[in-house]
Amino acid sequence: GDRLGKRPGLFAAASGLVLAVLAISALGFNPTFDFNSSLPKDVEATKALDTIQKGLPSGSTDPLTIVLKSNDDSPLPAADLASFQDDISKAKGVATAAPGVPSANGNAATFSVVLDHDPGSDASIANVKGPIRDAAHAAAPDGTTAYVGGTTSVFVDMNKAMNRDYAVVFPVAALVIMVILALLLRSLVAPWYLMVSVGLGFAAT
Repeated sequence: GDRLGKRPGLFAAASGLVLAVLAISALGFNPTFDFNSSLPKDVEATKALDTIQKGLPSGSTDPLTIVLKSNDDSPLPAADLASFQDDISKAKGVATAAPGVPSANGNAATFSVVLDHDPGSDASIANVKGPIRDAAHAAAPDGTTAYVGGTTSVFVDMNKAMNRDYAVVFPVAALVIMVILALLLRSLVAPWYLMVSVGLGFAAT
């Protein structure tokens, strides 16, 4: 305490530098949903996944469900279903695409799509976000709309929502907190020190 009182600038610079170095990795932070990779190798879920991967694609544990729906509720021709399945099976990240299962009235069909990576992996999320959704939307015949569902598709949308929160909610929250601190402390300078220290600590953690 005595040393800090004599050289506050030195202590602030040194601690701030350490936090800043640790915070650098936060710039490229990307939330992951690959829960299997963090599990111990001897638990049943991991053993089941390893067993499946010996003879089947990793995505067999949780296939995607792609829905193809007629915009005017007219029946979908069988040829369109076969063509759509063929196009989806060629998309990057797809291991297999099963034939479409029509609904009772024939105006919609579901396709079970197995990914070639674990459904929660970064590779699968990237493939669903880009090539697979793009292929599904492009392959939808005229007068129809394709929707990519399933757990991996949910992860894609959650990832997008979280990135938006980081870009929008955090800055707004920081601004509100700074205003509150300025009113409570009756200072325009102290809130900046507090926010910088808290921000560095958060990013470093």
